[in-house]
Amino acid sequence: MKYQLAFAVLAAAAAAAAIAAPRPVLIASAGSGNCVVTGEVVGLNGRRDNYLSVRAGPGVRERELDRLRSGALVIVCDETASGAWLGIVYNRTGNQDCFIGQTSSLRRPYRGPCRSGWVSSRYIDVNAG
Repeated sequence: MKYQLAFAVLAAAAAAAAIAAPRPVLIASAGSGNCVVTGEVVGLNGRRDNYLSVRAGPGVRERELDRLRSGALVIVCDETASGAWLGIVYNRTGNQDCFIGQTSSLRRPYRGPCRSGWVSSRYIDVNAG
């Protein structure tokens, strides 16, 4: 009985960690078609929160990392299979190089100097790069 309880506690902790684990935004070289699209935050409701949550993974239950205002510019690097969530790279100052073009041909998590996360595609006006 004691071991069953210990196992149940460990299993619950592992499940919670798996749920909380972020899904990194994957990038590759510009020649791969990855990270060549830019976008702008649009369509926010000015009467309510008036910000777009940047999340640790694709989904409203994922941890909020940041908040973007209308007009913020982003680089789209990843997306879910359904297209409902976009993996973005962005910076707050607008004058920092995110080093997107200096990546390898292999898709890997973005670890550059800028911020990254996931946003609902509904609020991003995508422009071809």
